[in-house]
Amino acid sequence: MKAVPMTRKAFLAVLAATALALTGCSAAGGPAAEGGKGEVVVGALTSLSGANSPSGKNWLEGFKVGLDFAIGGTGEVNGTKITIEEVDDRTDPNTAMTEATDLVGRGVKIIAGTQSSGIALNLAGFAEENDILYITGSANSNQITGANANTFRGSRQAYQDVATLVEGLGDKVDGAKIGILAHDIEYGKSLIETTKTIIGDRAESITEVLAPFPTDDVAPYVQRIKSGDFDIVIPFWSGDVTAMWRALEQQDIFSSAQVMSNIGMRPTWPTYAEIKSPNLSLFTSYVENHVDNDAARFLDKEVAGLGNEVDYIHADGFLAAQMIVHAIGETSAGSTADMIAALEGYSFDSPRGPTSIRAEDHALTAPMVFLHFEDGKAVVDSTVDGADIAPPLP
Repeated sequence: MKAVPMTRKAFLAVLAATALALTGCSAAGGPAAEGGKGEVVVGALTSLSGANSPSGKNWLEGFKVGLDFAIGGTGEVNGTKITIEEVDDRTDPNTAMTEATDLVGRGVKIIAGTQSSGIALNLAGFAEENDILYITGSANSNQITGANANTFRGSRQAYQDVATLVEGLGDKVDGAKIGILAHDIEYGKSLIETTKTIIGDRAESITEVLAPFPTDDVAPYVQRIKSGDFDIVIPFWSGDVTAMWRALEQQDIFSSAQVMSNIGMRPTWPTYAEIKSPNLSLFTSYVENHVDNDAARFLDKEVAGLGNEVDYIHADGFLAAQMIVHAIGETSAGSTADMIAALEGYSFDSPRGPTSIRAEDHALTAPMVFLHFEDGKAVVDSTVDGADIAPPLP
């Protein structure tokens, strides 16, 4: 039986009925102290509308598939039923906090999701203040790692992106003029700061070109990249990447610069596939049919069965669900402290491969891959071990 969304009216009714029927059930939405019986409602708070809605919808799809995998289609773990309540943050910080406050006010003790690093940082502080468990969506700011004991990552972070690209560039960074094209958001700023930290003085210079998010007219920003005459260009572009990449090609950036970037969601792949240049290098955190484990095979099959094309956002949602099921399954009383303890140091096979949660700061480590496109399809060239790109301890 698959977990299904619950309306708020139904949710309140279930809470009332459960309170009458189960004397041991936690009033805060956790499993009962005796035998783990009861129900846990997980608030899936993510971007179902607004600028981040395409990735938010994929994250939620992956999250549901991951929950089904982790609980074997039973709808429960160790006798505790798990129900998802879907909530739209509208890619808006104020909406996100309003909805999170509403969830906690109604007894929800676990929240997962959001694609915005800015929103995730707000939710991290909220989780600590309200003593709930929070697992991020595909929000990649470095500041989320180690934010507090209540917050866990559900995706890679900016440091791991930059460490991967530096691994791919090798000694090409030495003495190079580097230009970074990014959005003026928390994620973009985090990537720029991290690039400067990792590369340090190896490069001759590192120059950033920041654009508002979202960006309708990319031409002025790509022109600044063109005028910079950079040896290496690093586009860290969020949302719809097609116009930006086509502008890079039209400005003939690939003939004079090495371009290294992470790839976007599946609908953007044809854009990368159209670029024929030996100076283009690409990486990502997940490619279907590459990882050989049960989780990856289940994700690929189930998402295809839903009529969608799987990408790294699905994998992020999937592994967040795995983490939540482990946290609930390993605790009898379901207290936040118990769930935190269950997750700290936890290692498991996610769709991305061997995945670990560092106990000290909750950094999530998993492999990354370099790839290229052949006949429109992603082909993995090599894998970077998660431990090799782990962020430094604070």
